[in-house]
Amino acid sequence: YTVATGQNITISVFDIKGGRIYNMVNKYHNPGDYITKFSAHNISSGIYFIVLKNIDGIQTQKIILTK
Repeated sequence: YTVATGQNITISVFDIKGGRIYNMVNKYHNPGDYITKFSAHNISSGIYFIVLKNIDGIQTQKIILTK
């Protein structure tokens, strides 16, 4: 993900019921490009949502995890 201006970024993973199961990022970022990895070894197959929150709003991406 790319951060245009210095700001707090939160990236979380939610299950299909809306429960937060994992916080990937929750900190202040200076402008620049960033990479974060999501390890799904401890969760079961299913539909999950990755939610990125910043000062501009919220972006959501659905993922389907199959093992």
